[in-house]
Amino acid sequence: FRAGFGLFFDRYALAFLNDAIQKDGVSGWETYLAGDATLAARSTYRASADFPATYSRKLSAGFERALDRDTTITAEFSSVAGFHLSRIRNATLTLPPRYLLEQTASSRYLGGTISLHRRLRKELTYLVAYSAGRTHDDASDFDEHPLDPSNLRLDWARSRQHQSQRLAASALFQLSDPGSKPWAGITMAPQFTAGSGRPLNALETSDIYRTGAWPVSARPAGMSRNPFYSPPTVSLDVRLMKTFLVKEGRAWLQTGIECFNLLNHSNALRVSPYYAARSVRLTSYREPIETLNARQLQFLIQFEY
Repeated sequence: FRAGFGLFFDRYALAFLNDAIQKDGVSGWETYLAGDATLAARSTYRASADFPATYSRKLSAGFERALDRDTTITAEFSSVAGFHLSRIRNATLTLPPRYLLEQTASSRYLGGTISLHRRLRKELTYLVAYSAGRTHDDASDFDEHPLDPSNLRLDWARSRQHQSQRLAASALFQLSDPGSKPWAGITMAPQFTAGSGRPLNALETSDIYRTGAWPVSARPAGMSRNPFYSPPTVSLDVRLMKTFLVKEGRAWLQTGIECFNLLNHSNALRVSPYYAARSVRLTSYREPIETLNARQLQFLIQFEY
């Protein structure tokens, strides 16, 4: 049995601070355009006078038990809270926007993992892990704006980082040590991952509430933040390799083939978050904008000595 507690402090994201340095109204600025008449005015960024360091608090407890001489099963429960996370907010609540870089967001994670592990013996090793949990926050990244700059509590919802379930499995199987037989020195290493979809915001296509938020944070009336999910992901990668003995204990030649996304599953990397245009439902919502690679094969040859 084991348990742990820790406080973990993080550095400031330099990309977050760059806006206050580059667009302070003197060195540079942005222009906000809105409405039929088009309001053209300078929008500026500055860092809040109260700028504490980001940190997290973690509580964990779990156990590990041996099933036999080579195999163990492990279960761990974790509770993690994040404090002073980054966000951008139109502090003046008027136009043109006066953006304030703040450390006022927070997050909560509650979940657990169970894993089965066999160490390498008789040419076989594997690891299977299943995780389940939930993550909530009111800003998932430093460029995220609130729906209402005067009421940040409206944004508390499932985080963009939330993934309710994830399964990962990997293994290494070796037929035998390198030698003269045709099957000697052949190894196979598969890796499989599958995960449920991540939360997806439902946005209007423009800043209809005139909060100055960019990226857009406006949602259809009555809709909470991140109400739906992107598609789940599935991936299987496999490596098949043969080792030729060049000199006993000194040199080996290895050749093989690697296959990524062997199942050729279409995994969305980005999907459209735009749910409506002035409350008119869009059919393109949740459709893929960018996908991860289709099935790929690559050959390898390497010499070790």
